[in-house]
Amino acid sequence: MWKLWHKLNLRDRMITTFASVLLMMAILTIGFYGLVTRNTLLNHARNDMVAMVEQDARILREEFDRVSAETQLMAWSPLLADYLQARASNDPAATAAAQATVEELFGAFIEAIPGYDQIRFIDTTGMEQIRVNATAQGPQIIPAADLQDKSNRDYFATTMALEPGQLYISPIRLNRENGVIETPHKPVIRYAILIDGADGQPVGMVVVNVLAETFLNNIDMMADADTSVMMIGADGSYLTGTDEAQLFGADLGTGHSFATDYPADFAAIRSQATGSDISTADQPDTIMAFAQVRLQADEGAQTWYIIAQTTTQAALASLLGQVIISIIIVLSGFVLVTLLAGLVIDRITRPLKQMTHVAQRVSQGDWDVQMPHIKGHGEVAMLSTAFNTMLSDLRNTYNSLEDTVVQRTAELEQANQQLRDVDAAKSRFVAEVAHELRTPLTVMMLKLDLLSKKPEASERYIQGLEKQTVRMRSLVDGVLDLSRLDAVGQEDPTEMDMIDLNQLITAVIEHQQAYAADKGLSLEFIPDPALPVMTGNRNQVSQVVENLVSNAIKYTETGSVIVRTYHDGSTDPLVCFDVQDTGMGIPAAEIDRLWERFFRSQQVRQTAIPGTGLGLSIVKEIVELHQGKISVESQPGTGTTFHVRFPTDDQNKSA
Repeated sequence: MWKLWHKLNLRDRMITTFASVLLMMAILTIGFYGLVTRNTLLNHARNDMVAMVEQDARILREEFDRVSAETQLMAWSPLLADYLQARASNDPAATAAAQATVEELFGAFIEAIPGYDQIRFIDTTGMEQIRVNATAQGPQIIPAADLQDKSNRDYFATTMALEPGQLYISPIRLNRENGVIETPHKPVIRYAILIDGADGQPVGMVVVNVLAETFLNNIDMMADADTSVMMIGADGSYLTGTDEAQLFGADLGTGHSFATDYPADFAAIRSQATGSDISTADQPDTIMAFAQVRLQADEGAQTWYIIAQTTTQAALASLLGQVIISIIIVLSGFVLVTLLAGLVIDRITRPLKQMTHVAQRVSQGDWDVQMPHIKGHGEVAMLSTAFNTMLSDLRNTYNSLEDTVVQRTAELEQANQQLRDVDAAKSRFVAEVAHELRTPLTVMMLKLDLLSKKPEASERYIQGLEKQTVRMRSLVDGVLDLSRLDAVGQEDPTEMDMIDLNQLITAVIEHQQAYAADKGLSLEFIPDPALPVMTGNRNQVSQVVENLVSNAIKYTETGSVIVRTYHDGSTDPLVCFDVQDTGMGIPAAEIDRLWERFFRSQQVRQTAIPGTGLGLSIVKEIVELHQGKISVESQPGTGTTFHVRFPTDDQNKSA
């Protein structure tokens, strides 16, 4: 072999050496790729499954939350309140008329919303008083003789243990009629809200039966030839995605459940975070991913799990074509690069061959032969120097181009991220506005429908429509304010004035005095005479004071509202004011959510006090736009104090 090697010329030696090195690198690359490909493909399959079940779980949670909101809308309907008042008055005629109206309301919901199976009002003894069923012909009002006693059902006892206004959500169970499971089987989920009367004592509950197949069929549709998808309950009962004989083992007493069939996998699911993939112990050749569907209700949470499974063989087979293509690309690249290398080496060695030829001619005495620009070894040195210079220039050009590409890529990614953030914020904002407008629109549609059917009650329905119109206008005004603040927040604040905060608050107090007097409240302002001036947008700062003072009056039934200004002369001097009331107060668990758009506490929602949930969001954005801070202290039943701090005019100038 060494003799053969020595017979090769310089060109052939270089090509052989280069091809050998390149072939070794290709073999090592293919070998390394073979080692890591399996885990890479399995991780790819896991990630796809996790993303699929998380998306499906999010869709289910949104559907469940929608039903919760619609159940609350029915429970607090003025029509149901009229019915309860008529029952309490023991007036049979008034009760019958009010009951018919409530039955129409329940029927309208069943007709408008697919999946509603039953809507009932059950009194505190467990006896159904109103029941409307969904049938193929439309809503069916059940006559009094066919109403049932539900006092022995779990959902009745659990709901009766709640406080009025609290929500109960049941597990997904097979429906029972007169204590017997219906056939064919009808999986349902129940939503129930306990309702109190004028004396604050419970008078009954609204119960909505929703056909679970509306959600479960969507789970079945997610499966394909290689991936199975199922949904199980918190106890491991199969709800969908398996043999029908194994479904609802707890209800039917068959003993079938995911918990008993795969105990190690079930324990792993309950101990890991939502969306985690599992290297399953009960099924070694199976890839499994799950997502938790958790609904938070007042008596606790209901939990279900969506599980996706596939075999490792299926995951690898689905991506085998990519592996083959990758190997072909590596081998094709080896052949192509070897051919190109041969051409490059031939071009590099040609001047050396010319130099050898000239030297041979000279050795033969041919003194006329000439090699332009070649003088012995000096020509090789010049060629080497020129090549090195060219290589150096190319290297410098490449490095400069690479730096430019990296910089432009980073700038593009930053711009894309900003666009994604803006798009995400827009999507959230549109979803929030649509959600908040949906409730008044639904109520208005129902009242318009009832108005067409009962023109004699037009005055009451028109008042309800006017109330919802005012609420929608407040929502639109709040949205416009937030939109303007968002636009200003992206630029420097405009129309800045020198503001005397004492004077501004005095004007607000004078404007709100009549409102406070109407409620029998004391509205007092305690100014700091030495308060320095501040710089800000006068209209926006006035809006902050107006919102806080009007909120304090709105949520205070007895006592007083006190506004005081003071000067914090610390290292960073501040102009401060507090708004203190003796109102209902705010629970500690809800204080951090006060600044969320459209948030209203549960205590406030149960009152008749109007509001949009946008006021404090607007206040916070205005304060922060002025480089200020706002905080709150509150004790339920005692009162609330808001603290607002703005930088002084001197501090703004120094900044």
